[in-house]
Amino acid sequence: MLASLHIANYVLIDNLDIELAPNFSVITGETGAGKSILLGALGLLIGQRADTSAIAPGKDRCVVEGRFTGFDPEIETVLDRYDLDFDAEECVIRREISTKGKSRAFVNDSPAPLTALRELSDFLIDIHSQHKNLLLGDSYFQLNVLDIYSGKPELSDAYRTAYRAYMTKKKQLEELRAAVAAADSERDYLQFRYEQLENAHLLSGEETQLQEEQQRLTHALDIKRELSRSYALMSDDEQGLLLGLHRADDALAAIEKYYPDASAYRQRLQEMRIEMSDIASDLGRRADDLSYEPERLAEITERLDLIHSLLHRYGADTTQALIAIRDELGERLASITAGADDIARLEGDVRALHQDVLARAAELTAERLRSAEAVEEALSRTLSLLGMPQVRFSAAVLPAEPGTHGADKVEFLFSANKQIPPEPVAQIASGGEIARLMLALKALIADRLSLPAIVFDEIDSGVSGDIADRMGRIMEQMGCGMQVIAITHLPQIAARGAHHYFVYKEETDERTHTFIRELSPSERVEEIARMQSGNNLTAVALAAAQQLLEK
Repeated sequence: MLASLHIANYVLIDNLDIELAPNFSVITGETGAGKSILLGALGLLIGQRADTSAIAPGKDRCVVEGRFTGFDPEIETVLDRYDLDFDAEECVIRREISTKGKSRAFVNDSPAPLTALRELSDFLIDIHSQHKNLLLGDSYFQLNVLDIYSGKPELSDAYRTAYRAYMTKKKQLEELRAAVAAADSERDYLQFRYEQLENAHLLSGEETQLQEEQQRLTHALDIKRELSRSYALMSDDEQGLLLGLHRADDALAAIEKYYPDASAYRQRLQEMRIEMSDIASDLGRRADDLSYEPERLAEITERLDLIHSLLHRYGADTTQALIAIRDELGERLASITAGADDIARLEGDVRALHQDVLARAAELTAERLRSAEAVEEALSRTLSLLGMPQVRFSAAVLPAEPGTHGADKVEFLFSANKQIPPEPVAQIASGGEIARLMLALKALIADRLSLPAIVFDEIDSGVSGDIADRMGRIMEQMGCGMQVIAITHLPQIAARGAHHYFVYKEETDERTHTFIRELSPSERVEEIARMQSGNNLTAVALAAAQQLLEK
């Protein structure tokens, strides 16, 4: 229940602190006294948006704070989701709005987003204003009534889980189909590029090796000539380097016996002769082996032309980069082929999930049909008590394409007169009939929601007399299991409240101020009399008010 309310600097309210009672309470006051201001303040606590116009003139910010008790412990799941503290005894919600346009929300003194306040309101309070009567024409609202009354939320939860899984998998399938179709449109181009590189049989580093061989073959005759000349200079029998080394060795041998250092020089010369002889042999052999090969040179030139052409075409610098491009193209082609297999697998998954959705929807439809019968019977009985003995009400459960809320749409059909066939309630019901129908619906589902508090804003619009008294009786009965607060202008309803709060305004030289206070028993008599007879409070009017309260 809403245990207390604090409002500061909100529109016409400077400072208000009020403790609210359980069970059934009423709020009355003259037109324009500020009852709608109270509703606006309560709306901030359930996440409604506000702007700086809500701030009292001359103030820099306004504050609205509500303390709630007696709520369902399941509220902890919402608090945990938003990382907010849980207190089993109370939940305190505060909204602050500054002239700078900033709006802040707090839950148990921790900052919270407005979405958290909206979700928490499902566990704390339902504010029913007159515009909510329009919900009677909303198919989802009608559907929700049946689901709430059935008392089997697990069926709706199971369907929504199955439907989300189906839609997720279906989206994956659609995205894969689009991706494969886009890739498939360029398959031929990818295949051509891949085969062009694959057929080139590229090797890493091949270009460098071929360029070196090309240089060698291009200058083969020059190389052979110079190798042969080098061999001759070293090996000539008359002037060759080897012959000179041999003669130097003989000269040193002649003086070795009387010049000992000659031995060391001879040793070094012998090492040189061995190395020079090896070099000469190698040069001769290479000169003999080397030949001019125009066919091989042409082959290498053609190969290099191909590689250079591919490097230019694919914007690469090396054959290794071309190989990487080839491999990437191969992977893309493979993914296109694999995509077709993935599509077939996903299609199977989607079919299976769709069947699950249909099965869950069928269970939900069957439960809604049972719930519709019970709602029709209960509402017809209640509406008869509210002055519509000839009422005909039905909740038609019609087939629809599977969607977020099942494979049904619901239409409430209504007729208050025997000779008029039932039609959609939003099209045929009068204002007073809609008010009674909404009250009957709220009373019907209130205990199923485990909601600790509900506020009715002039739900008695369009009714009076005995019907108003009967509506008050229903709200009084609802108050036995929850907190019910009714903002009303009818004395029959006001008299049934266990507690009576009065909204009034006072004028000063500067501005108008709105206040609210609980009335004493004697003040209640006067207020009921004023509601019945106007401001002329005669003894007869006061006696009638006293009688209405005692009744």
